[in-house]
Amino acid sequence: MASGSMVIDCTGVARLAFSLFWPGETEVDFTTINTKAIITNATQVFSPPDVATEYTVIIRPNAYRYETFEIGTSEPYYKIWLELEEVTAD
Repeated sequence: MASGSMVIDCTGVARLAFSLFWPGETEVDFTTINTKAIITNATQVFSPPDVATEYTVIIRPNAYRYETFEIGTSEPYYKIWLELEEVTAD
């Protein structure tokens, strides 16, 4: 849209969705993932590990979350959930 807002077409052709989960990431890894995840209005390229295809995706609104936990040290670890949705060209 001209205003810069994002539009999700719920009536068009079926699009792929990807659910990602990281079970125990360090602070450094969390920062890297979080930096990508907060750019929710921008399209990004995603390539699943078992397929040689690249998909243009957006992060689904309200589909990014994380929890912190510790494993015997004072350093935090993170469980991270993220959902991506394929976008189509207009």
